[in-house]
Amino acid sequence: MFDAIINALAQQFGLGDKARPFVQMLLARMSDPGHGGFAGFVQRLRGGGMGQAVDAWMASPDTAAPVSTPDLERAVGDQNLVSEMASRFGIDRSKVTAALGFAIPAIVSRFATGGMVPAGLPAEAETFIGNRGAWAAGPAAAAPQVAAVRESGKSWLPWVAAAAIALLTLGYCSTQKRSEPVETTPAPVSVAPAVPAPEAPPAVAPDVVMVEPEGSAVVAGMVTGSPALKVYFDSGKTEVHTEFKEKSAALVEHMNANTGVKAVISGFNDPTGDPAANARLSKARAEAVQQKLVDAGIAKERTLLEKPAETTGTAATNAGSRRVDVMLRE
Repeated sequence: MFDAIINALAQQFGLGDKARPFVQMLLARMSDPGHGGFAGFVQRLRGGGMGQAVDAWMASPDTAAPVSTPDLERAVGDQNLVSEMASRFGIDRSKVTAALGFAIPAIVSRFATGGMVPAGLPAEAETFIGNRGAWAAGPAAAAPQVAAVRESGKSWLPWVAAAAIALLTLGYCSTQKRSEPVETTPAPVSVAPAVPAPEAPPAVAPDVVMVEPEGSAVVAGMVTGSPALKVYFDSGKTEVHTEFKEKSAALVEHMNANTGVKAVISGFNDPTGDPAANARLSKARAEAVQQKLVDAGIAKERTLLEKPAETTGTAATNAGSRRVDVMLRE
């Protein structure tokens, strides 16, 4: 899945055998659930002034242009990422930022296909990352401190040993003296009130990973901070999946709250069969989705049927090409 990126980092950027763990760490940090997942990372890039660059990466996945170092460090939002990677892999900061400037556009364009930004990564990417804890921010910094404490403790050992011997000697001598037993009154014991244990924080819902389906389905996502949909169809069919109402709820709610927004609807088809029939099929599918939005309460004049420049075979699989995209536009 990441061989091309790893090979480029190893050869063009001189990372060698460090290229693979470099990509693993970068993926883990880009999709950190504690910071909004993959969608949150892309949103931070946009917020850092790289919105046009991100749009270009998603529009042309095969030609995602590297980003300059100053823009990258300002927009990533992870202030320690460059320093940590330089320290962990033993390479210069300048080489890290150059490698990130190549790898981040390549990864964003790899997963944000068709303008849709997934909240998280697919299962195969999670398998590639492995143990996320190994790539978390700052875990290695505590190790030297622990070692230092252990080392400094060694200098006290002779004094501790001498004190122990002295105490044993005094104890032995005191047992040799005969004395009358003395009654003692036990001191009152104060019991501190029990302190209830803090409540565990509520569980965080896992990210929803957008996976391209094999047949009819509806997938909800985000594009430039607004809800979006991908509606997939069975081969030769125009019927919209019954889950459309549920999956489109966020988009419909957003349109109801923002009356100046319109839904742009574009149909696509796979490359099999007659081209003319496929063109009609793409349009019929777009019209079917348009009607579903109207049924959900969206005025028809707020929906636009827009034919894309390329309608045939626009996804990696035929199943992914049989779809309608719904995006919002001011």
